Amino acid sequence: MTETEKSQILERIAGIITGEDQRVMEEVRLCTREPEVYQRRYRSRYRERGIELPDTSGKDLQWLGLADILIEYGYAAELDWKEEKGEFVCAVSQLRPFPALGLSIREDELDEDGEISEWCGILTRQWSAEKVCVVDFGIDSDSYILFLAEEEPFSALQKLAEQVGQSIAYASGR
Repeated sequence: MTETEKSQILERIAGIITGEDQRVMEEVRLCTREPEVYQRRYRSRYRERGIELPDTSGKDLQWLGLADILIEYGYAAELDWKEEKGEFVCAVSQLRPFPALGLSIREDELDEDGEISEWCGILTRQWSAEKVCVVDFGIDSDSYILFLAEEEPFSALQKLAEQVGQSIAYASGR
């Protein structure tokens, strides 16, 4: 796969997740088409992830950049694997698509001592009528990068991520 093809796939993923939000897409295009410029500009983001530039570890810096862009613009939230229920509920309910999708969270169904993957599965079941699921934008770490996806584009997102050697999966592991 050429770098141009990879860039196009990453941009399609961002477009599906954000509904082609122009501000996001500008940032994504910088990340994919001019990665050196993007990485210099956002060196601190990579440092927060324990990556010093130039990076020789083989990590996909454009994939991580895309994750950070989605987080910055409110389309995704990064949560530690051991996050508490209140923080989880707050983060998910503040995702940009949440109100537009007409979602609500029945918190009483979420066990206080549960885990993120369990809670994501419960929310996906709660939202089955809306055909919305909680999805993990895999970055190979002990944290989750969660976003909301309607079921139909979810399978397209999975396939696109696989094409660039990455993972987008149900956060519940189902």
